[in-house]
Amino acid sequence: MSINFAGAYLGGLLTLFAPCAALILPSFFAYAFADRRTLISRTLWFTLGLLISLTPLGFLAGSFGALIQSYGTTLTLIIGALVIVMGVWQALALPGFSQWFKRSGSGGRGGRGRLSTRSAVTQNPQVGLVADVKLGVLRDTETAAANSATNPLAVFGLGVGYGLAGVGCSGPILGAMLALASFGGSPIMGGFLMAFYALGMATPIFLLALLWERFRLGERGWLKPTPIRVLGRATTRGGLISGIIFILLGVVLIITGGHSALPALLSPTTQVQWEQTIASVTNAVPPALFVALFVALIALIWVWRRTVRDREE
Repeated sequence: MSINFAGAYLGGLLTLFAPCAALILPSFFAYAFADRRTLISRTLWFTLGLLISLTPLGFLAGSFGALIQSYGTTLTLIIGALVIVMGVWQALALPGFSQWFKRSGSGGRGGRGRLSTRSAVTQNPQVGLVADVKLGVLRDTETAAANSATNPLAVFGLGVGYGLAGVGCSGPILGAMLALASFGGSPIMGGFLMAFYALGMATPIFLLALLWERFRLGERGWLKPTPIRVLGRATTRGGLISGIIFILLGVVLIITGGHSALPALLSPTTQVQWEQTIASVTNAVPPALFVALFVALIALIWVWRRTVRDREE
């Protein structure tokens, strides 16, 4: 079977109907509780995890890539354990990881809020007790929100796990790409094919992120960082839910290896038929033309997002 960039991308997109796709929606909702400014960046971390786990299978299919494929189940178990640890870390808002990736300038806004509250206490001592209580709540909310912010490393781990699971969901397109890189073909071409395959796998979650941001779903009342206490720890409701989803996904990766025993929208036979059809149809698409169209589409999306943000501001 001959595969080009368009076929590789559509083959990755077709994994939406494979068993490993059962991890897509939970993976997205595991970090969808982040604010709008970090939602797309978390999606990029997820995509980076996909690229890191899949691209070596094409570039180095004869050596390191084959090793990844052979020990994919073991690597998935390790990733699952790490995702569980990070899920617990996030659910309980433990300090450390989140602060490494905290956006610059957020502390300044919080500092101004604290100064204004303290100023009110100085000018009107009669409301000092009430203001102190509000100040304490404000600090608890800011601390909990900062500590429970979705960790990019955890999202990256989910991307790696999903990529390794995708190998287990392999059909004829993925098999043809690995054969191209392994048996006398071009490792460079195999690497780029696997990269487009990974981008195809990431496309559904990018679309979800754009829709989530466009309709401001993260600003719904029940998704806001409401402070709560769990096991004596100050956290947020969103952080707790997100952490629990991370833990459940880690358990699923460990138990199933990321692909077996998971539900699928298409039967294996139907998936093979669809992939064969895609391969035969896309063979006429020149690789350079597909790359140009893909880059143009990304540029249009970027311009659209900038335009929407400028209008909102």
